This record gives sequence, C-alpha cells and structure tokens, in this order.
Amino acid sequence: TAVNDNYAVMSFFNGKAGIPVFKKMATFNIYQLFPKKGKESAPDKIKTEIIATYYQESFKNHSFCSSFNDLDKCHHFVHFEEDQASAAISVYDPSAIKKNVIIKTPFSLAVVIKILSLVKRILPLPDIPALNKPLKILFVKYFAYNNHQEAHFYKLLQKVRAYAFVNHFHLISIVSDERDRNLNQVLKTKAKIKFVSVGLITSLDETESLLNELCKGLCYEDFSLT
Repeated sequence: TAVNDNYAVMSFFNGKAGIPVFKKMATFNIYQLFPKKGKESAPDKIKTEIIATYYQESFKNHSFCSSFNDLDKCHHFVHFEEDQASAAISVYDPSAIKKNVIIKTPFSLAVVIKILSLVKRILPLPDIPALNKPLKILFVKYFAYNNHQEAHFYKLLQKVRAYAFVNHFHLISIVSDERDRNLNQVLKTKAKIKFVSVGLITSLDETESLLNELCKGLCYEDFSLT
C-alpha cells in the first residue's frame, strides 16, 4: 500500500529491480473519527470462534481480505439478530508496539489544539493531542455487517467512539474500499478527517489473469498494512 499521489515511491511500482509492474488493486478511504462520550462503551464478551466465523462468511466474496487469526487480541462490539451476528466491529490498540508521535504542527493547528485544551476544562471533549507525545489511535481492525444492517453497524460505531472516549484515545481509524458505496456513506457522515491510500499487487510468476481477477472485487485493508 502507498499514500495516494505519493509520487516519490510510485516509480518503484512501475517495475524496478526485476520486479514486474504492479497493478492497482483498490483505492482505500482511511477515515479518522473522534471519540465521543456515550452511554454504552463496554465491549461484548464473545468467543473468538464465533466472531471469526462471522467475518469469514461476510468477506467470502472479497477478492482480498485478512485471515482473522488474531481476534483474541481485539475488543469486539457485536449486534445479534435471532442469536446470529448481523454486525460486528473489532478494535485493536497497537500502542505497545507502534507509536505515532507529533513532532511538528502548523501554527494554526497549534492554536486550535491550545483552544481545545482550554475548552476541555468545561466541556466533555475527548483527549487532546500534544506536541512530542504519542498520538493514541484506536484502530478498527475488522468489521462487517449484513445487508440492510447499516443502522446496527452505525450503533456499534457509536459504542466504539464511547469506548475510545473512556479509554483516552485521540482518534479512531477505519478503512474502506472506495467502491463500497454504502459503507462509505455511513462513515463519511461521522469522519472529520480522511486520507486516501492505494493497494497494489504484482506476481513474480506473471500470473496476469489471477491478478486481473483479484483487482475486480472489493478488497479489505488491514491497518497494519498502511
């Protein structure tokens, strides 16, 4: 994966060092949501086998997705319909192994952060980022919802925002394939910040037909790839 329009690295994907030219598999929208105080914030206690089965079934028609083999490291928020999962979000905090530290900000942003820090004394705002300190991001590692279950997915997203608020996160990061119109419609109404990245793929065996097939369907981007 690479940040969209990162021309400095794109030349590598055009065929260098004997590696075949890469094909663009997908364009991903990386949404950043702010935590928000809410009534419900506790994750659901659920067996990883149940949630893994649900994700595997939900993503069976994707061209590319994760293996869902590390769900035991996540916190889960799940909605059930008649004892069957119909929407789920699994979040992960990688701060123990990965940190993003703010080392410089534009003057205008520094002023905004200072103002928000003052306002936070009287209003229930989420934690405010600080210079030279890690930016605490809660990553949505996996998520899925059934057809016509956008409302339940949205409610789970609100619980995730409340969980992030209680646990002092600065941002919640969630990624979607731009071709998934319904999902993007749900996310863009709540996201204040959006980045764009591209997923690229190649093969040393020059299996052109397989690459073309992989590029046709929806793809899922694991945050650890970004």
